[in-house]
Amino acid sequence: EDVQIRSAAAGSLAQMGGAAASQTSELVECLADEAVEVRMKACEALAQIADLRTAEALNARLEDSHEGVRDAAREALAEIAAVSSSAGSRHERSESSIKGSWNVGASLRL
Repeated sequence: EDVQIRSAAAGSLAQMGGAAASQTSELVECLADEAVEVRMKACEALAQIADLRTAEALNARLEDSHEGVRDAAREALAEIAAVSSSAGSRHERSESSIKGSWNVGASLRL
């Protein structure tokens, strides 16, 4: 019964995605839960949140005794990597645009 409640809670946070970001520390704690289904749901929720700060805890689950948890952790880490890579590209484009705008502005003052 208690396992079902914890699993349902982690599953609900997974459905909330980024809106559940404030619950990240609780989800990281769930990664060490005794119940396989809770650990799996926590991995799924952390994949939806895609917070780079959870990568270390998810990485530890790659050694989990249950294959489903290892797979869920691997998928979560892949999602985090994809989001981080995408965010980095957007940041680089923004910096490039800012530099370009500054160069145009400097040219206009000449």
